[in-house]
Amino acid sequence: MLQSTNPNEQQEPFIFQFVFKDPEQAPLTLVFFDVAGEGMVEREYLDIYASHIKNSSGILFLVDPLQIRSIRDRIHINLGTEEGEFANRYDEPREVVISLFENFIAHQQNSKTDIPTAIVLTKSDMLQYLKEEDSEYIQPNSNVFRNVVHKGYLNQNEFENINGEISRFIEKVDRPFKDAIDVYFSNTAYFAVSALGANPVNKQLTGVINPTRVDEPFIWLLHKLDYVARREAQ
Repeated sequence: MLQSTNPNEQQEPFIFQFVFKDPEQAPLTLVFFDVAGEGMVEREYLDIYASHIKNSSGILFLVDPLQIRSIRDRIHINLGTEEGEFANRYDEPREVVISLFENFIAHQQNSKTDIPTAIVLTKSDMLQYLKEEDSEYIQPNSNVFRNVVHKGYLNQNEFENINGEISRFIEKVDRPFKDAIDVYFSNTAYFAVSALGANPVNKQLTGVINPTRVDEPFIWLLHKLDYVARREAQ
């Protein structure tokens, strides 16, 4: 397992060259700044990284569902005796948004940021412990559990399905966070991803790694930056 980002260590950016199959499209240089979630509520930490966030072309706002108290409590109940790894510390997602607002969004026009921001619910495989028929949270046939491959463009129907479902889900389980996003961000979309497909036990997976929808938020950002088209499936 990869180690989580340590807020006490200097983080070097990840730099990649993104090459399109169309030779007429110039390659992109992608620079990712990985910011530790724990540090996002610490003023000194944000002072270091706020300029990267403020000047970024896009933001991937990762939300661990176990950070949301109502989800965490319900999953713990439904998990029963099955073991899994849970983070030791939880900062409510709304506190991170408020911290960002105080550090740089408040100084933007209309006190909003128009940086394209993907709100990404991670560890979506954990939501299986919430699924029930006619559930107000997650139903068994949810888009969350179905992988989607966007071939050559952002599939508009699939995007709208997941965006709508996760937006409504976040509003139900953490209304203050959803309200804060609506107030301070003007260009957002909602996603759910699972990097592994299951929750590790003792840093190990018992099955095959099975990622779900992990590239979708990034493809949406490329679309918002006019590098990838968006249309309905043929």
